[in-house]
This record gives sequence, C-alpha cells and structure tokens, in this order.
Amino acid sequence: MGFIENPNNKKIIAKLIIYAFILIFISTVSGFILLHNNKIFLLKHLYVNSDRNLSRWYSSIILFSGGVLSYLICLKYIKKDKNCLYWKLLSCVFIFLSVAKSTSIDESIFGMIRKILGTVGLSISSLLFGLILILLFLLLFSRFYLTLSKSIRMVIFTSAIVYIVGGLFFEILSSVSYR
Repeated sequence: MGFIENPNNKKIIAKLIIYAFILIFISTVSGFILLHNNKIFLLKHLYVNSDRNLSRWYSSIILFSGGVLSYLICLKYIKKDKNCLYWKLLSCVFIFLSVAKSTSIDESIFGMIRKILGTVGLSISSLLFGLILILLFLLLFSRFYLTLSKSIRMVIFTSAIVYIVGGLFFEILSSVSYR
C-alpha cells in the first residue's frame, strides 16, 4: 500500500489542508479588521502579514516535524539505506526552514550575502536568490529523489510545488502590496 492510499495518511493530509484553509480565512478576516482598527492585540497574531503570527508558527512546526521525521527515517535505516546522508541533509534543510520561518534569520543571511555581493559590484533580488537555491537543491537531491518509491515521489513533488508556488505567490503579492 502506497503512502497516499493509506487511510490514516489521507486523514492527516485532509486535516492539514483544512487547518491551512482555516488559517487563511482567519488571517483574511483579521487583516480586514486591522485595516479599520489596529489596536486589537490578538488580531495582529492572526494576520499573516505580521511578524509573529499563528500561521508562521504553524508552518514552522510543520517544517520542524518534517526535519525530525527525516532524521528518524535515517536512524531507522542507517545500516540498510545508502541514502542516509540525503535524509540527514533533508532533515537539516527542514529544520533550517523551520528556524528561518519563525525567526526571519533567512533575511539576515540574505542581507549579508547581498552586502558581500555588493562589494564586488553584483546585485541580486531575494526572489532570484531563492530560485537559484531551489535549482541547487534540485541538482543535489535529484538522484536521491529517483530512488524513492513512486507514491513517496508524488507526495514530495506535490508538497514541493505547493510550498514553492505558495511562497512565490505570497512573495510577489507582498512586494506588489508594499511598493
């Protein structure tokens, strides 16, 4: 039985999707209310575009869970699986994304990279830099990805598309809104 066909996994995925839509709805309502009354403290934590918000912590917890699960997979198959190094690297990527999501450390790191590139006369946008990192990630993990079962590859592919397209959409929407 594949990952998607497992009834328990279907329930988990359905619940995560429902939670995500609930957070989007709450954020939209909160943003609308904050336009008219920005003194309500709780709403600032429900609105997606604020620094410390519920959806950011939700994403951070999901990414951290992915990192822990990737590491546990490596520990379980450490003697049998030649891809243990990839699972460890994937775990580190998920944990870094979790920390970056909750602390905005990625913006600080990109700021340092932008300064370093500026000293040699180069300039790069955060969107382009992110796309370069995604391509590098794809190159590094392509062999590992192809060794996974078809159902796991489909789950990873779908998750990656949703995460990347969602991130790009909100990055572009944010840059247009705050010009």
